[in-house]
Amino acid sequence: MGASLLVGWTVSEVPLLCAFAQIVLHVRNLRRLGPLGRAFMWIVTPALLVFYAFMYREGQKAGRIASDALDEALPNHEGPRLSNVAPRNVKPYRPLPLLRREYTTAATRNIAYGPEPNFNRLDVWRRPDIPTSQLTPVLVQIHGGGWIVGDNKTQALPLLAAAAEAGWTCVVPRYRLSPSATWPDHIVDVNSAIAWTKTNIASFGGDASFVAITGGSAGGHLTSLTALAPDHPDFKPGLKNVDTSVQAAVPFYGAYDWTDRDNTQGPALSEFVGRWVVKRSKKDAPDLFETASPRSWIRPDAPPFFVLHGVIDSLLTVEQAREFVSELRATSNSPVVYVELPFAEHAFDLTQSVRTRGVIPPILSFLNTTYESTRR
Repeated sequence: MGASLLVGWTVSEVPLLCAFAQIVLHVRNLRRLGPLGRAFMWIVTPALLVFYAFMYREGQKAGRIASDALDEALPNHEGPRLSNVAPRNVKPYRPLPLLRREYTTAATRNIAYGPEPNFNRLDVWRRPDIPTSQLTPVLVQIHGGGWIVGDNKTQALPLLAAAAEAGWTCVVPRYRLSPSATWPDHIVDVNSAIAWTKTNIASFGGDASFVAITGGSAGGHLTSLTALAPDHPDFKPGLKNVDTSVQAAVPFYGAYDWTDRDNTQGPALSEFVGRWVVKRSKKDAPDLFETASPRSWIRPDAPPFFVLHGVIDSLLTVEQAREFVSELRATSNSPVVYVELPFAEHAFDLTQSVRTRGVIPPILSFLNTTYESTRR
């Protein structure tokens, strides 16, 4: 599984780098090989270059696919930038490690939102030229990592930078991880971070009346569960009378059903979370797996959703995303945008790939439209 993910992700998200590596390999080895080896290289290299070009072209289609899905669900949507925020001239390609420094300061990094010093910390991202007196909507980003690894400094950086540049105030928390943490510690921390946001974000320039949430993989699971089950007492102990609801959700390649009720994921997910996250088997604790599944909480008054999933995702199948979206659309009274990306692997948005750059503007348009609809 890990090897297939690595190979699939590399080929689908950085095909031009793969092409360059193949050319270097071809040139370096051509003189060292005999006639048969050279003939083989002259067959393999052109074929691989054509394949990598095809994968790059497929990545270029992501923007159109996402835009078409948005147009279908929200025909009269807003643009990707907040209407009261002026554009700036920024470089289209900025080194990912520098983005956090560009939109945060020492005062807005590693802020405590709970008692756990190693995990209950968050960053606030915001454009430095927008005064804090100008309140802008809030986007909370929940990192992935299978509920056992991950942090808030390396994931979704292209989306966070684009959202901050478009005027959004972004909150990026860490949360407790298994195996030292046991479910529902993870979702408890997410709700605690949202509670902190609603209470404190105005002092950083955020509009606490509109909080959206996004995240990928395990973060996609936590994003969806937070959006659909804001009042479950087990998910917010000590916060019974605190509003932890969100106004929109953008899950990437999430885990939507720990019970695998449609047999679309297979036993690997439930066995993994049972061993490492829940520490009880699905057979021994079926109700716990049920309540931990976002699909169990689908409701008519769910907030608007923008769901993204790659067709060739080798960790969390696209089929379970389809079932989640189908039921959500049949039940929810809010818009549900679903973007299914051909030849996209798990974690496709970690880099500034052509696919990532393509889907970000429609996501921001969705968020801006949802925000503006609450202002009217």
